[in-house]
Amino acid sequence: MPISSNSPGTESKHSVSATSSPEPRDLRCRAKVHLGLGPGAPYDSHLSIAMSRQHAKSTMVHAHPLIAVIDDEETICRALKRLLVTSNLDVMTFSSAELFLQSLALSRPDCVVLDLHMPGMNGLDLLKWMSREDLHIPAIVITGQDEQRSRASCLGAGALAYLPKPLDHRRLLQAISEALLRSRATRIE
Repeated sequence: MPISSNSPGTESKHSVSATSSPEPRDLRCRAKVHLGLGPGAPYDSHLSIAMSRQHAKSTMVHAHPLIAVIDDEETICRALKRLLVTSNLDVMTFSSAELFLQSLALSRPDCVVLDLHMPGMNGLDLLKWMSREDLHIPAIVITGQDEQRSRASCLGAGALAYLPKPLDHRRLLQAISEALLRSRATRIE
C-alpha cells in the first residue's frame, strides 16, 4: 500500500494517482523514491527514456495483477494487452527481453508472457537468466514455431506453459491464472 509523504525530501514511497498529470521530472523523482533511493539519488537516464507517463503510473501502483508481455511483434503486444486488460489485469509490453530486464529496476510483474523467437536475447535465454538470478516469476512461452525440442527446452528451463500461435485465448488466460496462483504462493513463502 503506497504511503504519501507529508514533506518534500522524505524518503517514503509515493503513489501516482490516475487523475494527476505530473510533469516528467516529477515521475523521475517519484520513481527514485519508489525504489528507495531517495530524492537526491542519481537517476538512470536510459530508464527514464523508456518510461512514458502511463507506463510510469502503471509501474507504481497496481490494482490488479501485473503481466509483462514480451514480443518483438507490435501487433501481438497490442492484441495481448487488449485481451488481458479486458480480463482485469494490468499489462506492460516490451519489444525485447533486454527492455524487460531494464524494467525490473522499477517493477516486478506477477507473470511473464514471452515470445520464444526474438532478436537479441530470445525467450529461452530469458528463462535461463531468470532461473539463474533466482527470479521466481512464472513464465508462459508463446511461439509461432511449435517444435517438440523447443517445448522441452522451455519447460525444462522453468516455463509454466508453452503455447503455439495463433493463441487460444482461453488456454492463455487459464495459464495466466495458474501462473498468478503460483506467483502468490511464492511471494507468501
